[in-house]
Amino acid sequence: HLVSIWSTMVGHSMILYMVLTVLLGWASQAQDETTPEMDITQANQTADPAMAFVTLEGALSSPAAEVEEETVAHTGTRCQGYYDVMGQWDPPFNCNAGIFLYCCGTCFYRFCCQFRQQRLDQTSCSNYDTPIWANTGKPADPITEVHSEHERDRTHLIVYIICGVVAVMVLVGIFTKLGLEKRRGGQNDLGNSRNLQELLKKPGRELNPVDGPGSSYPTGACGVSARVLRSRSGERGGSHPIVPILIILIIIIILSPILIIIIILIIIIILSPIFFLLLLSPMLIIILSPILIIIIIILSPILIILSRILIIFIILSPILIIFIILSPILIIILSPILIIILLLILIIIIINILCPILIIIILSPILIIILIIILLLFLILSPSLLVCSIF
Repeated sequence: HLVSIWSTMVGHSMILYMVLTVLLGWASQAQDETTPEMDITQANQTADPAMAFVTLEGALSSPAAEVEEETVAHTGTRCQGYYDVMGQWDPPFNCNAGIFLYCCGTCFYRFCCQFRQQRLDQTSCSNYDTPIWANTGKPADPITEVHSEHERDRTHLIVYIICGVVAVMVLVGIFTKLGLEKRRGGQNDLGNSRNLQELLKKPGRELNPVDGPGSSYPTGACGVSARVLRSRSGERGGSHPIVPILIILIIIIILSPILIIIIILIIIIILSPIFFLLLLSPMLIIILSPILIIIIIILSPILIILSRILIIFIILSPILIIFIILSPILIIILSPILIIILLLILIIIIINILCPILIIIILSPILIIILIIILLLFLILSPSLLVCSIF
């Protein structure tokens, strides 16, 4: 009987040992599973202290924060005006639409959001004044070019005004001279009428020894001879020979644009065989083109100096015209000077128009040859491109 009891106790102890072993295994496994979870939670808390601070702030909110929250819920917040990244001013605005009550974003880009934790601290921003880099000055080159163009226009306008004044003064002098001659002609007519009255009072006609007794002239009314009439017409029609020359020069200056066009056409017709020869022989172009360019470069300052001197003469020419009008003797003395001045004015006008045209005409064959050389080099150096373009 004791043996059976002992065997029963041993069996129960074995069963109890096995049960305890299983329970201890489960407990150790559960402990191993909870340890990584605790490590992950601790790591998250270490990595994101801001979220923990927000959680604590939300859990431990003061009464003042609650009052502020209620005020924001009723009125919303206001985003202040600021300068964005492009330097443009964005005006202020209120965040009071629906649930979007907070000013969020960055200092350079602001918008309304619904989360209080994401709102922007606007006092930390400094983009409320105009950026220094946005205060740029005006460009200087275009203004200088505009000023230079205006100065060129003014110089041309001054030359045209001076030429116009000279032409007007010449016309005034001519018409004044004609008026004075007519006045003198009237005085001569009075003297001739007195002579005719004296002749009519005489009973017979006096014979001139040069005419001879056989000469007869047709008589007009009251016995006035044709010879007397011819002498009167000769006295009326007499004028100084310089007047037609001045009139011709004034007409030439007025019609100078047409004359310049005709001169340009004549020059092109004359020089066209030379240009044709230059095109046929590139060696002549290589030899003569530097010489022509050097001649133009040397002559251009001389022409500029002469034009300045002639402008002074043009300014003084009205004084000469006044002297010519006041004194007939000065017409004979100063008429060559006046003619030279008018001719120089015409030469200046022609030079100012022809110089650029001549430069273009001289340089055009060189430019054509350069273009041909560039085209040939392109065709030689890129045969593959030529083949591709053909096929």
